[in-house]
Amino acid sequence: MARPIKNRTAEQLEAMQPKLNEQALEQAHQALTVVSEEANAISRYYGEGELFALDRAVTRLADVLRYETVHAIEAGVLLCLIKAHVPGRFHETLQILGISPRFAQARMQLAIKLKNRPSLQKLGIAKALQIMSEDDDTLDALELGGTLAGMQLDEIDRMSVRELKDTLRRRDDEKETLETKLAERDVRIDKLLGRSKRTGVEDRGREIYVEALKDLNAAAAAINDLRGDMKLLDEHYAEHRLTVDSEIHADLAEKIERLQATLGEIGDEFGS
Repeated sequence: MARPIKNRTAEQLEAMQPKLNEQALEQAHQALTVVSEEANAISRYYGEGELFALDRAVTRLADVLRYETVHAIEAGVLLCLIKAHVPGRFHETLQILGISPRFAQARMQLAIKLKNRPSLQKLGIAKALQIMSEDDDTLDALELGGTLAGMQLDEIDRMSVRELKDTLRRRDDEKETLETKLAERDVRIDKLLGRSKRTGVEDRGREIYVEALKDLNAAAAAINDLRGDMKLLDEHYAEHRLTVDSEIHADLAEKIERLQATLGEIGDEFGS
């Protein structure tokens, strides 16, 4: 049987209401006020007087990221102009801008390679730097709808920088393997056809040449990887508007000088 409803006084009803923590409410209100003031300050400083809208901000950010290579090319063009017209002030200008010579060189090379290839300019800057070492014929073909290492431009656009680098590395390895196999084939053909009256000493010399060719190809691949890693290092610091840490820069510069010296010695000993 239902219990009869008991009439309560106004004082009793008020006593039954949950007690509000007025201090907590005040603190929450103050926190929201601070966040709102900070957001408004950021909007005034960065928003050029416009009210913040997430969809507009995301759309603009996508545009900026998509066309960052275009701005990098423009920077490279300006650097080329400065170097050509006032070469004596080029390094002074770099110091004023706070950018390294290697970073400037990468931008200038990017401008030379991609200035007249608008389709390739839509790639992110890290990918653009990865394909920059390709020859002009390959880049022209890619611009006109052809392929690079079997990939069309839209495929390159969808992949990550690491995937692109790995794909190009595999292509280079396959090319070097093919060149080595061709060299080995030539050795076998020479032996079978008896094109010369080489002695065993000369045959051994040819074998050593094939081994040297393998080492040379491996060294070239390693140097190419080094160049790519250094580009990524520059891009990492540039993304945060910083120059490469001086200790890192000095250490890399010293090791590159040693490598150049070694290559110079090899060139002096065996070059034409």
